[in-house]
Amino acid sequence: MMRIGMRKMICFCLFLLPVILQGGELSSGVSPNHKYSVEFKTVGGEFYYALVTIANGEVLWQGKGTYQREKGAEEWALKQTANAEAHWREDSGAVAIDEANHRQMGTVLLVKINDDKGKLVPLDCKKIMAATKEPWERGRLFFICWEKGRKAKVALTGRLYHGSDNRFENRCYELLVNVDANGELEYSKSDIFP
Repeated sequence: MMRIGMRKMICFCLFLLPVILQGGELSSGVSPNHKYSVEFKTVGGEFYYALVTIANGEVLWQGKGTYQREKGAEEWALKQTANAEAHWREDSGAVAIDEANHRQMGTVLLVKINDDKGKLVPLDCKKIMAATKEPWERGRLFFICWEKGRKAKVALTGRLYHGSDNRFENRCYELLVNVDANGELEYSKSDIFP
């Protein structure tokens, strides 16, 4: 009989658990004040993230995930949704949901909490790419950290295509998103990876 290591068994169980449950709490889903939780759920066959009050289960905000069911890829889409990470601001006033990456798919969803109501902060990757005036072939947003207490540090990473000399280049921009100012952006270009 083959022995399977405990670590491999735990990883295998963690991989299957979201597929079996069809919903649950995200990694680091509970807020620092233990008042809120970010969960993923299946509603009408589609995958959503929900900001929930722990005490009574009230849904304060719900948003559709990037990864949705496609014929033959239902379990894969659910796994990608379940692998998103919740990153809470220290004061529990906002959360960044960083979706799992797959070939530049996925995004960052920023949700601000005011008076026990959740509101999505607008963060449109395509508009941000256009604002850089770079020739993006593809790109996506990644959450880095909460900076200066209240701003979300986000990276726009992707690939540029310079058609004039037929070459590709990887590029990364760091952005500070003022969540309290409804998504006001501050850009700084950095070549994190050449």
